[in-house]
Amino acid sequence: MALNFPNSPGIGSVFTDSTSGFSYEWNGTVWKSFSSATASNIQVLDDINGSFNGVTLTFALTSGGTAVSPVNAQQLDINLGGVIQAPGTDYTVSGSNITFTGPAPTAGLTFSGKLLGGALPLNTIADGTVTPTKLSAGGPSWNSGGDLYVTGVGTFGNLRVTGVATATTFSGNLSGNATGLSGTPNITVGNITSGNINSSGVVTATSFKGDGSQLSGVGLELKTAGVSAGTGITSINFSGAVVSTSSAGVSTVTISGISSTGISTAAIWSNPSVILTSIGLTQGNNNYGAFGPITVSVGATVTVGVANTWIIV
Repeated sequence: MALNFPNSPGIGSVFTDSTSGFSYEWNGTVWKSFSSATASNIQVLDDINGSFNGVTLTFALTSGGTAVSPVNAQQLDINLGGVIQAPGTDYTVSGSNITFTGPAPTAGLTFSGKLLGGALPLNTIADGTVTPTKLSAGGPSWNSGGDLYVTGVGTFGNLRVTGVATATTFSGNLSGNATGLSGTPNITVGNITSGNINSSGVVTATSFKGDGSQLSGVGLELKTAGVSAGTGITSINFSGAVVSTSSAGVSTVTISGISSTGISTAAIWSNPSVILTSIGLTQGNNNYGAFGPITVSVGATVTVGVANTWIIV
């Protein structure tokens, strides 16, 4: 296949063969295979021949007035006086400077150059150069203060938050201390393996495990004559007829006709019992009970007051 290249091409001229579709670029010496690239991949270097004086070897490289720093000499395409320079042999680069190995370019010598590819390291990405807009759609975003924003569902193997975590809903398993949560979140938790839950709102659970001794406002306190007999009681079982009344948070329980308030314990006996001295069951509106048989000694009496009853079972 014959290629009919144009005569007297300029440096950088591109020729595309209409038959094969291949393109070639004239570098001043030969036609080289050429693939089109976007402007972000290739930068034209500013002309530095105004600084050529036959003495100076090192020159600053800029593109559009902005300093550029090639990764290596091979990333540059340099032409002096129509002759392509060999990277590493005819010139070297350091930072944003190019140094010719000599002889020094003289005044009036033409210069052209291109930076091939972006001015980024080929093996690592420079710190602070990746922004949220460079990520794919739906990715997280963040600010200079280190706050991370995820608008969708964030799934983490382990999530450690040292600042404030704001979310509408948390679900899954939370381990550690879930502190610093804001935004009135709804937390759906499979298991909390450690740490404390401090909530000013409502905590709803299918079940609680433990003795409940640290829970406030939960369960029942049982008292005997005003002395606490235990806390955290959730169930009391009475046998027989039960009547309960409640006033100001205090309940009165009547069992089988015996009032739980005002019982004179000195007037309750169990078999066998002998009443040796006279007694009066006269405390107002009280019922008295005893387990018989009951023996009243000679000379002793039992006086049951008005509106009182004495039941011997």
